[in-house]
Amino acid sequence: MSRLTLLASLFVLTTFFTAPAQNGTSELLLAKELISEDPPRAIAIAQKALSSAATSPTSRITAFTIIAEAAFITNQKQIALAAIDSANHRAKHMQHTGLPAIIERVNIRSLLIYNKPNEAFKLIDKRVTDYKKSKNTTPESIQFLLFAGDVYRQAGIANQSIELKRAALEMALKANNDTLRTEALLSLGSTYWTFSLLKDALAQYSKGYNQAKASNDTLRLLVSLRNIGLTYRDIGNFDSSSYALQTALALAQKTKSERIEAEIRNILGGLYLKFNRYNQAIAEFESSLRIREKLKHLDSQADLLDNLGRAYKHQGNYNQALENLEKALRLREEILDEQAKASTLNEAGNIYAEKGELAEALRRYLMALKIRQELELKPDIAKSLINIGITYRKLGASDRAIDYFANAHKILLQSNDPIEIAYVLLNLGNSYLDTKSYGKAIEAYQKAATERQKAGDLPGLAKVLVNQAQAYRLQNNQQAGIEVLKKAQSIAIQIKSEAILAEVLNETGNIYQSQGNVNNALKSFAESEKHYANAGMQSGVALCLRKQGEILAQTGSKHDAENMLKRSLQIGEQIKSAPVRQYALYALYTFYNNIANADQALKYFRNYSALKDSLSSIEQLEKTFEARYVAELDTKRTEIKIIEDEVESLQKESELKELQLERQRIFRLLLIIIIVLGAAMLTTLLFAYRQKRKNNNALSEKLTIINETNDRLRESEQQLRLMVQTRDKLFSIIAHDLKNPFNALVGLTELLSIQSAELEREEIKEYSNLIHHSANKVLTLLENLLQWARSQTGKLNVNPTLLNLKEITNECIEFAALNANSKEVTLSQSINNNTFVYADKDTLATVIRNLLSNAIKFTPKGGLVSLQAISTANAVTINITDTGVGIAQENLDKLFRIDKSYTTEGTEKESGTGLGLIICKEFIERNAGTISVSSKLEQGTTFTITLPSKEQ
Repeated sequence: MSRLTLLASLFVLTTFFTAPAQNGTSELLLAKELISEDPPRAIAIAQKALSSAATSPTSRITAFTIIAEAAFITNQKQIALAAIDSANHRAKHMQHTGLPAIIERVNIRSLLIYNKPNEAFKLIDKRVTDYKKSKNTTPESIQFLLFAGDVYRQAGIANQSIELKRAALEMALKANNDTLRTEALLSLGSTYWTFSLLKDALAQYSKGYNQAKASNDTLRLLVSLRNIGLTYRDIGNFDSSSYALQTALALAQKTKSERIEAEIRNILGGLYLKFNRYNQAIAEFESSLRIREKLKHLDSQADLLDNLGRAYKHQGNYNQALENLEKALRLREEILDEQAKASTLNEAGNIYAEKGELAEALRRYLMALKIRQELELKPDIAKSLINIGITYRKLGASDRAIDYFANAHKILLQSNDPIEIAYVLLNLGNSYLDTKSYGKAIEAYQKAATERQKAGDLPGLAKVLVNQAQAYRLQNNQQAGIEVLKKAQSIAIQIKSEAILAEVLNETGNIYQSQGNVNNALKSFAESEKHYANAGMQSGVALCLRKQGEILAQTGSKHDAENMLKRSLQIGEQIKSAPVRQYALYALYTFYNNIANADQALKYFRNYSALKDSLSSIEQLEKTFEARYVAELDTKRTEIKIIEDEVESLQKESELKELQLERQRIFRLLLIIIIVLGAAMLTTLLFAYRQKRKNNNALSEKLTIINETNDRLRESEQQLRLMVQTRDKLFSIIAHDLKNPFNALVGLTELLSIQSAELEREEIKEYSNLIHHSANKVLTLLENLLQWARSQTGKLNVNPTLLNLKEITNECIEFAALNANSKEVTLSQSINNNTFVYADKDTLATVIRNLLSNAIKFTPKGGLVSLQAISTANAVTINITDTGVGIAQENLDKLFRIDKSYTTEGTEKESGTGLGLIICKEFIERNAGTISVSSKLEQGTTFTITLPSKEQ
């Protein structure tokens, strides 16, 4: 369920310190597990432990924290605060090595419950600063940073959460703690996932998976697989999501991890539901529900009943859906979870809306909104506002719907959630379309598309583009509509979505038809029909058949037109769709009337009239629907009005609180201004005193200038020394590395010249291979010398542009493939198609080829060389990793220095000059980037390049 609280792990003690097991410990472990599943039962168990004289002091503190967490979930704030105070009081009077950290987290949690987040953040920032200053990497410091990151994550502050978790990851890497490293990777991924940064989340989860696999950490392997599957599901990649989740499910069953098995089955059900596989979704939800019933996890049972309701709703089995939601509501009331109760009410509203009972849907949405406003849950309030707006739009009150959507958008902008922001903008655009405000609609769709792209939601992006194209068509800007649809079609093909591709082609046909381009319109509708059929969307097939029939009736074969219109009607009868039948009947009536077949025209007109005898046109049908909804609304208007008044009252209270907070902020600002003015006056008084000291300081400044001059002289001396060392290194290369292969060339060619007539064929072949090898070595050395010399003399031209990184790495891998294949070394890469760097193509390609060549050189047969890229807001990090022989720590700092000679032979005696990495460093720095290396002997080496992702 959606929670008011942080995760239980943020507050409840994860271990019972280091003390031996005490009486009541097993009961408290059960209570911890039940905090979210059955809060009243968790409180009862903890209270029972407190009443026992045998419960240890440390376990008593744990019991109080459990009570506080469970009470806060059920909105019993006074009980929660009293329990926190008791835990805090007892902890302060105990001497235990683990208690200071526990007290600190209890205090932070107390401030959060007291609604004092700024004070909580100050405590967190102080502790984080202490850890950074001490540079003492301990498990406690890493765990605290992860805890703090989750506090910021739950508060909706993405940047701070990411920064803290990255710091925790760096500490875990320095500490060489595999378990904490995995925890940090998965925790960082969860922050990215929370803020819909799905590509970044997937990258961290994948690293966590690799680390857990390397450490044989089964629990975290399960968690990482689950998270990877969940993220791929949200991205819209069915195959990858299914593979990860099925792998996790098999592992959970093998290890008999019932709780995790239930979680994975629930996520699998969500995956099937997203891709319209309703029977499979229901089967997974029911399997998960049986496990949760066995474990007596009430909250998860309610969640699964909600999911079953959604699945049955999509199947059109509304009664079964509502039956499951009623069971979920009873469980929510039993565990006193008002927040989740609001979610279930909201889902019930969705089902009533699907059924067409809009008044009851509106009532359920308003009930949910009232609870959410009482709990001050802004993101959930926004969801309710969106649903109410959608309902009013269905009722034909688009102007009122726009108000609700605008309020929801205002709230969601504070959350920085691109998925939700895009959704409300899409609905806002649709409402503007209803009111024929096409310019505003297009603007809303463009903003929605930006948010979808930011979140990496390709299916959602394609759907928004289709809506935008429709707005352009209605605005009579068909060319702009066609351009937008080309982008949508490219996305649909990329994600292999038959349904979205059908929608794109259908709207393309509409635009061509509006232009009078009937041939292209017919072609588009025919292709759309095919994809609707592949997606199993019969109503779409009927739609396209009717449109083709209507065009052919005017411009083409009457026989084909007649068949298509009849097939459209037949599908409408099969799927029992009144709108499809009505449109088809009217089209057939028009067709026969135009060809003067009065009998058939009369027949279809009578059938059309029998279906909707009160209609004279499509517009009249819509008005009749609206009138019916309004009549239905009137029957429940009194109850709805009461709820709306209560909601409005709660909204005004919330606005009043915000006004009071604003006044407090203004008061603090005035206080700061007064302090600044006072400081300015003090500065003026001190100015005279400082003038008197100025003359005394003059001599000191001259002395400083002399010292700085001496420092510059020493720096010049060091640079001169480096130049001499560089010259010596070059002479060494020319004298040794260049001379030796030339000597070999001269000797071998002389031998061939003198003894060619006496040598056997195999001997000639052997000498030729040696000559070729020496020549290649000379050529490589000369190329490196030339490149380095150009960089040193300023003749190297670097022209950075925005480059597609994957295209460059593909070329480099193709270049290195021959050497890799000969050594049976596997080359792999995991770089997104949309990863861009701002760099010079030639120098970047040179660096990547050089590093790949080195990696292959020092990797034994059967090894792996991989490329990976991670994108952030302003930079791209490229990792080139091998499983080779590695480099000793004392030699790492020699790699990029020309004054430190360091070369080694490859695994098959390949030689080098040591100049290649110096060139790499020079080229990367010329591209405003950095290069570094990390390595362990016999474990492999990673070269890390960081480059800007956009123009600096």
